[in-house]
Amino acid sequence: QTAQMEMSNNSLKQALAEPRELTEVQRQEGPSFDPAGQAFDNAVTVTITAASPGARVYLTTDQSEPSEENFQGYGFSPFDHHIAESATLKAISMDEEGVASQITSDVYKIEGQVAGVGLLLEKPTSSGRIFVNEVVIGGAAWLDGQIQERDRLLAVDGQDCDRLELPAVLELVQGIEGSEILLALERRSDQGPPRQLFVCLKRQRNSYGTNI
Repeated sequence: QTAQMEMSNNSLKQALAEPRELTEVQRQEGPSFDPAGQAFDNAVTVTITAASPGARVYLTTDQSEPSEENFQGYGFSPFDHHIAESATLKAISMDEEGVASQITSDVYKIEGQVAGVGLLLEKPTSSGRIFVNEVVIGGAAWLDGQIQERDRLLAVDGQDCDRLELPAVLELVQGIEGSEILLALERRSDQGPPRQLFVCLKRQRNSYGTNI
């Protein structure tokens, strides 16, 4: 009887030690999108929420399958992703144990024309901050006349830029032609303390492309 119990315990330990492959039915439900995919007149910010609070979420916008090695967006649930042009979003989440969820997807159609405000931005590795490299002649910022080269970009529509990589900031600045955007900037001078500027601009198509 003792030998049978030892064999039973050994079998149980072996079963627990063997890796288990999860089927799609066993996997946790995939992340949700809010708002859901549909047609929008303007750019839209989508909140992506995993079933497990604080789970890592990986997102693709090029119709490829998201994973830890392949993603265009990444964050801890919930996080926001700005869409300025039509795209198919696909998302997968990873819980604290590294178990992946099912993949969810939705289609977003932006019917307006994407435009910018005529600014070239840069993020020097030495500072990690976003600066205006050039104010493009003929763009919205140039016509407004308030923004200058070397101004530091602090926020776009209230979203802090210091925590974002440059491509994510470009996505925030780009939007539908004619839509308004509020930029918060900082200007430094040898003659006094830094001064903050708040500039409201309307996006124009002639600044879309290499310009934003």
